[in-house]
Amino acid sequence: MVFFPPRRFEKTLTVSTLEHLFSGRRDLFKSLAIEERLDEKKFAPRPVLRLDMTLIRASSGLQGFQESLANYTREKAELMGVEVPSDQPGESALRRLIETLGRKSPNGIAVLIDECDAPLAKLLNKPRLHEDLREIMRDCYMRLKGLSEIISFLFATGISRNSNLGLFSVVNRMTDITIDSECGAMLGFTHEELEKYFDPQLEESAPS
Repeated sequence: MVFFPPRRFEKTLTVSTLEHLFSGRRDLFKSLAIEERLDEKKFAPRPVLRLDMTLIRASSGLQGFQESLANYTREKAELMGVEVPSDQPGESALRRLIETLGRKSPNGIAVLIDECDAPLAKLLNKPRLHEDLREIMRDCYMRLKGLSEIISFLFATGISRNSNLGLFSVVNRMTDITIDSECGAMLGFTHEELEKYFDPQLEESAPS
């Protein structure tokens, strides 16, 4: 699933919630609606790989992006007890980490990508470099398609709609829930909430 709301719509909080959910932190969900479903196989504990793409440098060019992604992936691997060769580029290092984690888990792994388009946002004033990096990032995310038997859950957040950037256009079964009415209560404002909490503002801004 991909989620591209405006800023300050608690994207990171949503990612944190999913991280704890799939990590098996049942104690955090007591008395909540999800608690009675935690025994279902799709919510069984599994390794969770959480990637914060705001930490990946892109301002120094394409090579800088690759080096930054590789270094970040190796840091993640070390924390998760996985060895990734130091000579592997960013995309290969990420694949190696996911494959290794997947072999250890019968339930697959959950991959959570926060601010998936953040490196691109830093290059809006450099159109040519922006386009080149977009192609590299799309190829990087495309590699996740070949790991669908290992990745049991994939969730990504960002700012620019997926249809505009096409970062996940090559990944099958990715659902954009940004304006999905069924997810309104979880990830945004419902129509009823707007009327309840913003009625004065709506009345003030309505044409006379």
